[in-house]
Amino acid sequence: MAIRKKLLLVNPPPNPDTGPQLHLESLGLGYVAASVRRELGKTHDVTLWDCSLVDKSMVHVPEILDAVAPDFVGLSLSAMNAGQGAVISAQIRKRLPRAKILIGGILASSLPADELACFNPDAIIRGEGEGLVPQALGMLEDAPPGQALELVQEQALDVDDLAWPARDMLPWQLKMHAQASVAASRGCPYRCSFCSIPKAGPIRKWRPRDIDDVVDEMRFLYKIYNIAHF
Repeated sequence: MAIRKKLLLVNPPPNPDTGPQLHLESLGLGYVAASVRRELGKTHDVTLWDCSLVDKSMVHVPEILDAVAPDFVGLSLSAMNAGQGAVISAQIRKRLPRAKILIGGILASSLPADELACFNPDAIIRGEGEGLVPQALGMLEDAPPGQALELVQEQALDVDDLAWPARDMLPWQLKMHAQASVAASRGCPYRCSFCSIPKAGPIRKWRPRDIDDVVDEMRFLYKIYNIAHF
């Protein structure tokens, strides 16, 4: 029997100097987890650890790394958690030197590779991760060390074809608050000068989900998790 590969998805907590934050579940990583399950479920296991909700001081990160012993670790990065993300990436390199580090999120999609070197990435995901992360996992199997792969999204994903976020990996939010976030659309048609998101890649088109699919997801959350506040 082939040995299953392990992917650990981590949402680092906010940097200490960011001030009070409203912490919601990481839908981005929930979507990526669901996509990896759908595309690579026969060969890969996925675990999600959201530090912003349950491990703000990152004290449990070492034990999570040891317990999961992942072959790949994905970090979701923004300007709000970049410092803590660098700390976690250093821990990964120290405790699991053979693990491959993938970085994604607005920071990885916006900055040049040399400015992302502090995260020790083996792969840089530029754009929506649902399509790129499964692709990167396959490419990293045979990639030589020393130079990070850069995967760039060329076409917008069909939002109605995406698997719903892996809610079973987001239990902390549902236990802490009887509410859930639902993404009803993606993208933005505007180009505000103060906003970094339009610079994160070629995908700017606003894409609403089919309303029936949104309602079905809400109905699922109510039936399975007794959530009625969205």
